[in-house]
Amino acid sequence: MQRKKETGKRVFCLFLTLLLVGGGLLHLLLLFSPIASLARGETDFSRFTGQIKEAYTERLVGKEVLVELGGAYARVLGRRSYHGVSVLQNGMLDHDALESLDTTPLFEEILALRDDLAACDIPLLYVQVPCKMDADKSLRGVGQTHYGVENADALLGQLRGRVETLDLRPYFTDRVSTVERYFYRTDHHWNADGAFLASRLLLERISLLLECEVELSRLAESEWERRVYPNWFLGSHGKRVGRFFGGLDDLVVYTPCFEAHMKMEIPLHNIVLEGAFEETVLKKEYLDAPDYFGENPHVVYVGGDYPAVFHTNESSLNDLSVLLIKDSFSLPVQAFLSTTIRRLDVIDPRYLRGERVGDYIEKGNYDVVVMMINPSVFGDARYQRLL
Repeated sequence: MQRKKETGKRVFCLFLTLLLVGGGLLHLLLLFSPIASLARGETDFSRFTGQIKEAYTERLVGKEVLVELGGAYARVLGRRSYHGVSVLQNGMLDHDALESLDTTPLFEEILALRDDLAACDIPLLYVQVPCKMDADKSLRGVGQTHYGVENADALLGQLRGRVETLDLRPYFTDRVSTVERYFYRTDHHWNADGAFLASRLLLERISLLLECEVELSRLAESEWERRVYPNWFLGSHGKRVGRFFGGLDDLVVYTPCFEAHMKMEIPLHNIVLEGAFEETVLKKEYLDAPDYFGENPHVVYVGGDYPAVFHTNESSLNDLSVLLIKDSFSLPVQAFLSTTIRRLDVIDPRYLRGERVGDYIEKGNYDVVVMMINPSVFGDARYQRLL
């Protein structure tokens, strides 16, 4: 029986190898036109490399099929790391590496932000978003380099006693089972269940920080409908390795059972949406049908990452004005918070062009500024130039 299994595996691997080689040879034809143009002197090397990139990103026939075949091949071979993606000990997918960082530049920028806000009598709250790794790092994949936990520990240690902090990791990554509950299987982000819990924890902490009564009822689970779309989502890691390597994710979508009149403005695209939750922050086109390699349903809330998004809610139960400095984890968080905060301005430093977060602080009159990021962006210099 064992011999038959091994023979079957060899035959399957040989079949996949022939398909991959055949597909690779077929797509060499895409190189002929750029090479001929270069040889005739009709293009320079810079344009030539651009044409090659275009050929293999926009005109590659059956690209998704090749990804699926490659992932299936790697799975049959029992690989635990493939195409920049690692298999964690529980079968979830994650980055191959999050390198060890000196968090001092980020720490110093956060201190400078604190001092700048203090001059305006505005408190700063730093919120540590968890990475997809349990506290004991027992999930760490074979050969995976992952220092997300250590980097967050280092930054929080530097901030302790200097800046108000909220460490969300004990709620999301204290053990393997909580990681599995609150994170996507094929993506590095938390799912909607995780983002919903984070929203309530953040609002509770704002209440304590401002020493005021904040109405939390609109972030009670009983006030929302939770709908599950099975096998709907192939995350950022899954798109690199295909469905057969790491599987698919369900997409969970929360919509409020209460009425709220809201407005969302995205200046980059001159977008102004006004109405109910489903008409403003929920992008229902992502719920029509799954598109594993084309769409990213994580952005079903808000629609994507932008330099600035402004939420106002005249039906809010809380007369708060909040500035949120974010990364992509906060897309669902800002959507949920927008149902209960009167004014929520959201800035993503990665997409600012010619502006700084400090420019928005000068214009705004905020009750609190929240900086909420995960360890995968600690090394991004754009979070070290906020002012």
